[in-house]
Amino acid sequence: MLLRIFDQHDDGIVYKDNYLNLELKDTTSDGNNELIFSGSLKFTGEKESDPVRFEPITVVYSLNCDTGKLSLLKNTSDYSIELNDSQKDMIECTKK
Repeated sequence: MLLRIFDQHDDGIVYKDNYLNLELKDTTSDGNNELIFSGSLKFTGEKESDPVRFEPITVVYSLNCDTGKLSLLKNTSDYSIELNDSQKDMIECTKK
């Protein structure tokens, strides 16, 4: 699975220090780890003179073992980190 946790292309928003953190953790106590992306969005604006501001972001995806699909559980920002359908379809799930 290809996950974009690196963003150096300045299109007005980049990840602070160019990266997001990725953590695998069972936050729902269902025995399966969730994907947790966290970090800060750096808003650079359209012009070099625009003020830079930062916004924290945490996005959590869970894996449904019955369907093998990822679904969004939580997003703390108005912006999203989305996985396209081809990435969602490449997830495999095995029970412990």
